[in-house]
Amino acid sequence: MRSICKGLTAAAVSLAVLFIISSVFLTPRDPMSDQLPLTYGDLMRAPLRMAMDEPRLVQHVRRLLNAPSSQPYRLQRGDLNDTSQAGQLAYLRRLVAGKRGGTFFEAGAYDGEIHSNTLYFERFLDWTGVLVEAEDWNYKNLLLRHRRAVTLNACVSPARYPQEFGFEHNPGTLVSYVEPEFERADLDSQLRLKQCFPLYTILLACDLTTLDLLTLDVEGIDSLVLHTIPWNRVDIKIVMVEYVQPGVQNNDGSFNPIYEQPITNLMVENGYLLVHRLETDLIFVKNGSEYARAITS
Repeated sequence: MRSICKGLTAAAVSLAVLFIISSVFLTPRDPMSDQLPLTYGDLMRAPLRMAMDEPRLVQHVRRLLNAPSSQPYRLQRGDLNDTSQAGQLAYLRRLVAGKRGGTFFEAGAYDGEIHSNTLYFERFLDWTGVLVEAEDWNYKNLLLRHRRAVTLNACVSPARYPQEFGFEHNPGTLVSYVEPEFERADLDSQLRLKQCFPLYTILLACDLTTLDLLTLDVEGIDSLVLHTIPWNRVDIKIVMVEYVQPGVQNNDGSFNPIYEQPITNLMVENGYLLVHRLETDLIFVKNGSEYARAITS
């Protein structure tokens, strides 16, 4: 009798699995009519985690984008040409050598002006691209700057699928950051859930898989984000990434270069050359790109 019960149980489980598979993959329907699973729990309950290039996901992100502004800039310090934090722009300008009409992706864009690594290229060299900022208040100020770039109020995911993460919420500051290993019991007015999307998904949503410049300043998850990028599917010529432990300085004022070696190893493995080391950032150039040829010639 026990063996019969076991057999019936196994058969019931098999039928349930077949029903789920058939309802997901075989039933004709409008794919955009399904509710998109966005949270970790939703994704875990779905048959599979949603791939970075899943059309429904790309379309969903596309609907969240704000188009470039056509209005005059509203900058706090329009007289400043260099708005970067620690001299990043000076080296990037030498590297770019006056190229016009380039493309960029800046994650951790803050308000689009203070500490911006891309504003100069947009204003004076007619570049355009994507600005991503997760903190809501900062993003509202970013929209007020009237940047000539696509903008998105979300965070770049440290995983290869969309997911909600804990986000340390500090309005108007430079210390908002993602907490990948948060506990839901810790959520409060400061630590909130924030929707994160893979960087590659955002690029697809913007129809922009070729970039002159990718700049990452996402407070400690930079290395994780770089690991999510399918490097064989994109053509990113310059990568500038923060490699220090955020918010931690030594007694002499220097930073802890905790992510320097892992990031360097990853970039070299994917065909990049480390061309400059700043106090907080590493700058890599893709081998064979126009910028690499200019360095080696």
